[in-house]
Amino acid sequence: AQQALTYTPAAALDPAIKGAVITSGKEAFSAGADLAAFGDAAANEGLDVGVGYTPYANAYLIFLLPHAIIAVSLVTALLPRMSRAAVNGESEAVVRDARLGLEMLSVTLIPAALLMTLLAPLITTLLYAAADVRDARQIGWILMGFALGLLPFSAQHLLLRVFYAYE
Repeated sequence: AQQALTYTPAAALDPAIKGAVITSGKEAFSAGADLAAFGDAAANEGLDVGVGYTPYANAYLIFLLPHAIIAVSLVTALLPRMSRAAVNGESEAVVRDARLGLEMLSVTLIPAALLMTLLAPLITTLLYAAADVRDARQIGWILMGFALGLLPFSAQHLLLRVFYAYE
């Protein structure tokens, strides 16, 4: 027999908040893609290095690597435990697991983000120099910007799963 939830955070009940959490990642990517589309206008003005959508997409792919390896694995391991606790009405256990997840993400992703920031031009030059060294360095600058958002991006992934645990 399945037990009914006895406690659900108010934020999980509010469709506006829930919708904002779910779409925040999609909106961030969409906004970045819109900004990258202005590269065509920059190219028309004579800027020919690292413009357009491709440098943005290449930097984003590198940015996703530590998120995919660390955050997605961690969240995948925590979600069944959080869901079980949510179904049993053990909100303290859900909070404890969410806090554990945020701590583990911080311990692993802050150093990864720092290394990514420091080594971004070197990493992208190594990966993309065959095409054009100047473009590869420009991708590195874009990657440096992405690296600043690695922990918040991954934390949003975890916190979204906390909402899903109450579904």
